[in-house]
Amino acid sequence: MLKIAAVTGSLLMLFMYLAELPLAIGGTNPITDSHWIEAAVLIISATTLAGDTWGLGKWWAGKVGNSWLR
Repeated sequence: MLKIAAVTGSLLMLFMYLAELPLAIGGTNPITDSHWIEAAVLIISATTLAGDTWGLGKWWAGKVGNSWLR
């Protein structure tokens, strides 16, 4: 379920970034904004299967196989 969490978490970060509108208000740097960094961390953790090391990824893989739920 880490992939699902990464996709929905990245979508949440995108919406939070758009709600802030740093270009219109003159806020933070739009390239190195914390929302982009947090979304990148979510995507990297899902693509490197961090759940196998830090969580229940191996156990979950035994239940669902190598499907999109992994």
